[in-house]
Amino acid sequence: MTDPAAGAAGPARQITKLVAEPEGILTKEADLLTGSLTVASSVAAGRFRVEVQPDGGDAWYEPASPQRRTRSHQVPVPAALLPA
Repeated sequence: MTDPAAGAAGPARQITKLVAEPEGILTKEADLLTGSLTVASSVAAGRFRVEVQPDGGDAWYEPASPQRRTRSHQVPVPAALLPA
């Protein structure tokens, strides 16, 4: 589903609901998130971004890499994959 709040001012976000197993999703800010979650993804300025939100929560969190690096998880997207 596309997030209607993104509007023309920003990139459209794809929203997915999922249930994380006991291993959960490791985030930079909140450590481990488990249970019912919302995952949002977007592409802006050639970068792919993912955020995770616990159901019923207000804050969005950035997933951590397996090495728990502190650098951003935004990665370049090949030009061929960007919308025309």
